[in-house]
Amino acid sequence: MLKDLIVVATSPGRENFAQESLKSLEQPALVISDFGYETGKLKWVAENINCERILFIQDTVVAISPELVRQAFLVPGSVCLNCDPNHFGSFLGIFETDILRKMPLVDSISKEESIRFERDWTQLYLWHCKLFSHFGKKMSFRKARNEISTGKEVLILESDVFRKIKTNWGQLPSKLYSEHSALDSITKTPKDEGLELLNLRHDLETLIAQAKEREELIKEMTRREISASLSSHIKIHLLDFMRFLKLRFRGLI
Repeated sequence: MLKDLIVVATSPGRENFAQESLKSLEQPALVISDFGYETGKLKWVAENINCERILFIQDTVVAISPELVRQAFLVPGSVCLNCDPNHFGSFLGIFETDILRKMPLVDSISKEESIRFERDWTQLYLWHCKLFSHFGKKMSFRKARNEISTGKEVLILESDVFRKIKTNWGQLPSKLYSEHSALDSITKTPKDEGLELLNLRHDLETLIAQAKEREELIKEMTRREISASLSSHIKIHLLDFMRFLKLRFRGLI
């Protein structure tokens, strides 16, 4: 069994982003490319990869310091590498696969749902952690700037370890970001976070139940479509066979 593994999450058509992320790491990594979102990729890893921990990185994340990335693996247990908007923000961190296999994991069907999972599912993961750490203060994104990339305004976030590109969908302007990041989650006590987790847990379990119902509905619809298709093919073959028998009896063939 592998001990640790880096996973870069990407989608078809985004090879340039994945390549830049891979190049920056300066060490081997597994690239998962499909049209799903982060929890779907984490589910695939939990079901198919035999390792103890994974460092999960989106393709918009680039390592500024490959050496600090290697040092992050020296921290035991689960390790948070970004606290915006909360622990494991952008799903950036080291996850334990044993915990992932115990977690409810379903893929999102939209960017909006993926953002909800980023906010809520990651906190439920934290609830299951027996050993959880931050990789010092160097992991916080304390530098920010706005740029125009491919015709869209994006937010560029930087720590001593990573650079992250975020689509600007209404988060804090870059000039206020450093002040906000300096607070991180330090102002919250464990009791406060525990209460927040309890409140989030119900909402997340409801969301996951809805997603599972959706998956079952899709499976049932697929089974019905296959069954209908097979029935249609069988009818066609029966009609062809009956025509063959009629022609055979008439001595035409």
